[in-house]
Amino acid sequence: MDSNFAALGKVSLRQFRAFIAVASTGSFTGAARSLNLTQSAISIMIGDLEEELELRLFDRTSRSVTLTEAGRELLAPAHRALVDLQAAVFSSRELSRKKRGKVRVAATPLFSSLFLPDFILTFQQEFPAVEIVVKDVSAPLLKSLVLEGEVDIVIGTPIPSDTEGPDGIAMDLLYLDEVVLVCKPDHRLAKLKSIDWSDLKDEPYIAVTFESGTREIVEAAMAAVDVTLTPVFEVSSVWTLLGMVAAGLGFAFVTGNSRLLTPLYNVRISRVGDRRIDRPIGIMRHPRRSLTPAAATFAQRLTEWMNAPGRRALQQR
Repeated sequence: MDSNFAALGKVSLRQFRAFIAVASTGSFTGAARSLNLTQSAISIMIGDLEEELELRLFDRTSRSVTLTEAGRELLAPAHRALVDLQAAVFSSRELSRKKRGKVRVAATPLFSSLFLPDFILTFQQEFPAVEIVVKDVSAPLLKSLVLEGEVDIVIGTPIPSDTEGPDGIAMDLLYLDEVVLVCKPDHRLAKLKSIDWSDLKDEPYIAVTFESGTREIVEAAMAAVDVTLTPVFEVSSVWTLLGMVAAGLGFAFVTGNSRLLTPLYNVRISRVGDRRIDRPIGIMRHPRRSLTPAAATFAQRLTEWMNAPGRRALQQR
């Protein structure tokens, strides 16, 4: 135990409060009235405090109660102790009500640019005193940021190894993002009424790297229908991928997030096969650390915001 705490012995803040009340009112009766206690309770607390400190704090007569020199020296520190405690209690209550705090969040540049700005604006209107720190990083860095404690939460698609084993990230599903095919409007695939996986075999394929969760999801969908496609290009950035598709270099797969960018590139969106290809987008956190009240509220509000009917329809249009 710290020596400073050991020196406190049985001294309590209730005794300090009684001591300050007696010093302020100049009587045990006035102190009892101000604290809504009995006079005997005040006398017992002052007596116990004097005994514990081995100091006489008040000179008592039948007509007055005055501070001794030791009492005068103790008065200012006792005031500070109560003020500091009140500030600590207020701060804790503010934190528990999510009115203050700090949220550190990491997400891919795509999610950070398309969704986080509008959400943060909405969140800060409700919680203006919560500080928000955003890190926009590539998908492979997300896991290390949360496991090393640099951020509270990350938003993205985990690869299977991210959530497995003792060091796996804890994840709460944010929403399911549909993976779709994109090509130029005058591409052969764009002219088909429906696209089957077999229609893709002879077409140039542009893929994101395996660092993206989308690549593994697309590969799994291909394996399920016994189709193998070899990319002519592999890129890390969705902006590069869409630029190549718009230039006519081939077709590609993007997620519902990415397709919000497609009007900028004049590309056509289509589904492939008769089943949706879903990519889970999750809020990931450290498996053995609790979120702060502010971070937990941020995650809850983000889930509600992302799944609002109008916003989901916008992503799926």
